[in-house]
Amino acid sequence: MSINASSIVLIDDDEATNFIHKLTLKKAGINLPISSFINPLDGLEYISNYKSEKEAYSLIFLDINMPQLSGWDFIEKVATTNSFDINNYRIVMISSSVNPDDKKRGDKIPHVFSYLSKPLSVEVLHKLFKQLV
Repeated sequence: MSINASSIVLIDDDEATNFIHKLTLKKAGINLPISSFINPLDGLEYISNYKSEKEAYSLIFLDINMPQLSGWDFIEKVATTNSFDINNYRIVMISSSVNPDDKKRGDKIPHVFSYLSKPLSVEVLHKLFKQLV
């Protein structure tokens, strides 16, 4: 499957989840560079230094509940830091939370492209990728 992204970034404090999502992305036919981070601050540093070779966005799968920095705080930092061009990113919030308030909150943030439940599946990713085209 082809999407117009230059890379994928996984940010989740659970290393096993990042590993499973990386495998699921590969099964879904995504052949892009995938970087994963268990510390959201490391992910923040990475995307602030990442420069794409092509004119495309980076797709970020971002966990909501992390101890160092919540997904919501991460988005706020990206949106308010001058070194970021938020238009270079599509953020997909991922969570195991069943709290409907999380989805409502994500729907109100213009930088959030989608909200998905963990774990990701090939079918869910294919639906997401069709929306991204």
